[in-house]
Amino acid sequence: MVRYPESTKHSLESRLGRRASARWPQLASIAVRHRANFTYVDGVLPDDQRRGGVCCTLVKENYVYEALQGAVATAYLLHRQGYDTWNWGNQAIKRAFLWETNVNGFPATSEDTWEPWLVNKAYGLKLAAPCPSKPGKNFGYTDWFAAAGA
Repeated sequence: MVRYPESTKHSLESRLGRRASARWPQLASIAVRHRANFTYVDGVLPDDQRRGGVCCTLVKENYVYEALQGAVATAYLLHRQGYDTWNWGNQAIKRAFLWETNVNGFPATSEDTWEPWLVNKAYGLKLAAPCPSKPGKNFGYTDWFAAAGA
C-alpha cells in the first residue's frame, strides 16, 4: 500500500487549517489524523469549548463532556431500541471522545466518568473509565452494567 509522504500530510494540514479559519471561523480548532491513505478531520463543539477559555486555546474543561452527556445517553437508549445510533454522523460521538482525549488531552472527570463506559462498549475503545464512576445529570452506574463481560 502506498503511503502519503510527510510533506503531503503537512501541506494538507496547513491547507485544511486555513480553509477552516476562512470558512468556519466558529470552530475552536481542528484535528487532522492520517491513517494509511486516509485523512480524518475533526472539529470541536465550539460553544462548549469556549466556556473554559478564550477562542482557539485548548483548555481542560468539562463543558464538552457535559454537552456529550445527552448525546451519549440518547445514543445508548435508542440503540437498545434497534437504532444504529453509534454510527450516526460518521461515529460523531466516538470522534468527539477521541478528540477530547487525544487532541485536548482531557479524559472525562467527575460526574462525566460514566460516559466512557458506554463509549468504550459501543466502539470497543479503551478510554479511561474510572471505577466507581460518578452518575451524571442524565445517566449513571455505567461501570456496573457496561463493564466488560456485563
